[in-house]
Amino acid sequence: MKKRREKTLTLSMAFTSDLPVGYIVGTDNDTLKLCGEEAENNIRTAASVFSTFCEIAQIINHAKCYTTLGIGFLTGHYTAYQNCCTARDWARNIGGEMNDLMGSNENDGLVAKECQFYPKDFYNPATGAYEEVHRKVLRDLDGKGYCEVKKNHASINCDSVKEKYIYPMLDEAGIYRP
Repeated sequence: MKKRREKTLTLSMAFTSDLPVGYIVGTDNDTLKLCGEEAENNIRTAASVFSTFCEIAQIINHAKCYTTLGIGFLTGHYTAYQNCCTARDWARNIGGEMNDLMGSNENDGLVAKECQFYPKDFYNPATGAYEEVHRKVLRDLDGKGYCEVKKNHASINCDSVKEKYIYPMLDEAGIYRP
């Protein structure tokens, strides 16, 4: 039996500084809004109840530390107290904690703002210098390198964003708008 020799085709696309690019960056960072209003309310209610439960457990464990005249530190009650404090604080600030998980307070509910666009200036570790990677940023009215929209990941694909940003970008790039 003969072995069949397979050919591999490699395609690559250069991201040159002449390529027109447009970025619409969402900044509505409330991740729970992505779930819908009813689910968001249910999650916030559950987090509030959980927070109260953790606070009660915190008080109980703190009291056990004091009633054992400090021996509670040795029995683990103090560690349980600290864990209850952490869980309570996390549940009370669920939105902020979710932002911390994404790595930024500025995000679209799922993706950090700084990951939603390719920066105009790029640090090239090979040369040790900053390079301007693209010059044709569409609708860059304020020099940021992107258009900022107070929308989240789910709501950014709407008619108002299309009319204000997408269609003007397409026109600016010379692409026909239907």
